[in-house]
Amino acid sequence: MASDSLDPDQPIAWRAIRPATPVRSSEGDSVGTVADVVGSDGEDTFHGVVVAISGGHEVLVLADDVETIAVGHIDVVWPAAVLRSMPPFHAERDFHLGMKGRFRKGPGWVEDKDR
Repeated sequence: MASDSLDPDQPIAWRAIRPATPVRSSEGDSVGTVADVVGSDGEDTFHGVVVAISGGHEVLVLADDVETIAVGHIDVVWPAAVLRSMPPFHAERDFHLGMKGRFRKGPGWVEDKDR
């Protein structure tokens, strides 16, 4: 079924959030779009969404502040003015357990270069 035929108010799981989904403030105004979803697939834990504020920067809205996750929009509990005044979000570097060492290779945390 194509997403165009779905009800935009149909609730969805956090894993189904698509990039560029409109984000609405507590007043119902469109304030930006989803830039990224923060969560843990392994633990099935939703941490929040990174919102690209229209004409501005990216901010992190924590899961507790997300009111609705639907096919056509994400609603948050903050007014537009609060969202626009939030500090810019900067993703932390990702690390994974890999091999490190120049001559004697052994397990250790290494930076994920793909991020």
